[in-house]
Amino acid sequence: MRESAVEFANSLIDTMLDRGGPSNLVEDYAVALPIQMLSNLLGVPPEDRAKFQKWSSATLSVANMPQEEVEANMIELVQYMLALIEERRREPREDLLSDLANARDRDETLTDAEILPIALILIIGGFDNTANFICSGVLSLLHNPDQLKILLDDVDSVVPTAVEEVLRHGRFELGRPVAGAGGLVPFVATEDVEFDGVLVARGDAILVDPGSAGHDPAAVAHSETFDVLRTENPHLTLSYGLHHCLGAPLARMELQVAISELFKRLPDLELAGEVVVDETNLTQPITSLPVTW
Repeated sequence: MRESAVEFANSLIDTMLDRGGPSNLVEDYAVALPIQMLSNLLGVPPEDRAKFQKWSSATLSVANMPQEEVEANMIELVQYMLALIEERRREPREDLLSDLANARDRDETLTDAEILPIALILIIGGFDNTANFICSGVLSLLHNPDQLKILLDDVDSVVPTAVEEVLRHGRFELGRPVAGAGGLVPFVATEDVEFDGVLVARGDAILVDPGSAGHDPAAVAHSETFDVLRTENPHLTLSYGLHHCLGAPLARMELQVAISELFKRLPDLELAGEVVVDETNLTQPITSLPVTW
């Protein structure tokens, strides 16, 4: 999928150049790229991008949205997906949603009750965090011109380690003392365990902040430094073990393509205003990243 990602990234950059700066990188690039790739993979019409952004925002909302509005958006999303699954069952295509929709009739490994939540998780989780890390990565590079120079000197060779550093560094580039966004769903302790003198009892919920974990000096040397050449980088941003993100290879590829193509085409990219973060959303996405060139 990398080739199509490169092609689409450059078409988005062409549009930005034609329109001229300044540009809100969130709307014009960071969200559009992963939604397009997810649409290609799943078989979701890309023209429905605005709907999925709205539904995702409602699904992840933690404040400032009435419960009735959240529920209405969730009902819309479920109805849309049920109709799309049925359509793919009648007329299958070369996409993941068609495979899911027809698994029931092929070998009964998936029921309809299982197909829907799988599709919903893939859609909601498949673009929101990737878009956010594209923004965090661009912001981190713009705030660290010495590291941006290292990237620009050899983009293709440096971008794999740069992306891992973006994933580790996370939201700290926003100037906060801790990342604070949580970023993962709560885990439940299956046995009593003690952390730093605090007992977590069996059955207790634990919310992990991967961004803070990625800045633990016991695990990462000079963790406060943003280093695009860092090779020892055991971050937990994509979780671990059984809970490791199943979309990790896709997310890494999209981040590598988004960052490398953007700075190849716009090496003089710079901030053109204040960054805006939506504090009412579970993932606390960057909603405005004004840039010019």
